[in-house]
Amino acid sequence: MSHEPHPAEEVLREANRRRLFRVAVAYPAGLFAVLELTHLLTRLHVLPSNAWRIVLGAAVLGFPLAMALTWDFDITRHGVVRTPEEPPPDPEPELPLWRWLTFVVGSVVIGVLLRSLR
Repeated sequence: MSHEPHPAEEVLREANRRRLFRVAVAYPAGLFAVLELTHLLTRLHVLPSNAWRIVLGAAVLGFPLAMALTWDFDITRHGVVRTPEEPPPDPEPELPLWRWLTFVVGSVVIGVLLRSLR
């Protein structure tokens, strides 16, 4: 008897294959650092007082766009390529986890440092 996967399982498996969860975590982490920098620069009067709201609005509008682009495209050693509809039989090795962790931890550290400069 063959086990047919639940439709939600298929969607989650496809989202994982297209690396949607990585972007869903990395985007807010990067946004935190950018918002902290923007806040610091507005307090130092380098940017206008409404810059923080503009950056936040652009980021909120940009999140669905980033997710859509992540669904359609992959970043590989050969550059940005369209994600194949069917998974390749012999997939390329993924980027090491340490690179993603470095990005997320670095973003948080930069945000905390910028926050402490206030």
